[in-house]
Amino acid sequence: MIHDQAERAGRIVRNLLTFARKGVAEKVAVDLNDVASRTSLLIMYELQLHGIELESDFHADPVVVLGDRYELQQVLLNLVNNAVHAVSQLEPGRQRRIRLETRHQGGTAILRVCDSGPGVPPHLVNYLFTPFFTTKAPGEGTGLGLSLSYGLVKAHGGELVYEAPPEGGAEFRISLPAYRAPDGGPAAEHQRPEARPTLRRILVVDDDPAVHRMVSALFTPQGAVVEAVRSGTQGIRMLKERDFDLVVADALAAVDPSKLFVQAVAFECPELCGRLLVGVAGNGELHEAAVQAGARGARKPFNLRELNAVAQEIFASTPPRSPAATEGR
Repeated sequence: MIHDQAERAGRIVRNLLTFARKGVAEKVAVDLNDVASRTSLLIMYELQLHGIELESDFHADPVVVLGDRYELQQVLLNLVNNAVHAVSQLEPGRQRRIRLETRHQGGTAILRVCDSGPGVPPHLVNYLFTPFFTTKAPGEGTGLGLSLSYGLVKAHGGELVYEAPPEGGAEFRISLPAYRAPDGGPAAEHQRPEARPTLRRILVVDDDPAVHRMVSALFTPQGAVVEAVRSGTQGIRMLKERDFDLVVADALAAVDPSKLFVQAVAFECPELCGRLLVGVAGNGELHEAAVQAGARGARKPFNLRELNAVAQEIFASTPPRSPAATEGR
């Protein structure tokens, strides 16, 4: 991750020079799901610091565009950082939430960043993408983030727009031409062997951001999309919305005061227990119902080698996700 971000920093400087000179950026096939997952890792500490909940709703299949990975990640970071600033200003007691969403819409790839902040006053919306315009206090912003993001998205043949959702908050939507490989199927960064197409979808149910980072750092390079939630209630909702190849959950994650997440999975979704890996701390034990249904246990704090070994056993012993079932959800 350190190497990847050092390389990104260098590319940002070069890209600024390219942008100023109107040069041509590198274009390869990029999966927006992967861009959003990596960006989530970068901002996890900032979110925890401000008590902000991050929701991810990624399309089940790769959302592939032709573009420059580092420019697209910079655009998304700018948007998310603005969202963090907006929701962190909310008074205590109000929900602080940011949502990342990817979708296919005909021949267009969509990436949305939504937040529960105060939104943008209507009289300022027309100035959002103007260079040096900012709603932040002096010294907190340069007014270049949105204007540069707008230019980078335009250079990719896409569109960056702002909308005020009916329920409040703010939504920034990136629309880019979807890319398909010459054989007609989706492709993702075939020029970059370390960034393979998505092979697995993994759900993490744990209130510890360090676990989210560890699982993502381990499995994202293997081609997986890792989504993370902090409560058992959110985990059950995610399981009902889509299919996952692996669910990594804390043994104490709860659905309500009287029911653990692993219990809920065992009783409500027993067919998923074969894909459930439960982290048990200290001398704790895995819930009997989950064991009987086929869930696996691993001691916390996780050992990366052990975690990977158990996950690979689960992958090998369970059938792949059903595309039909995923699309149905």
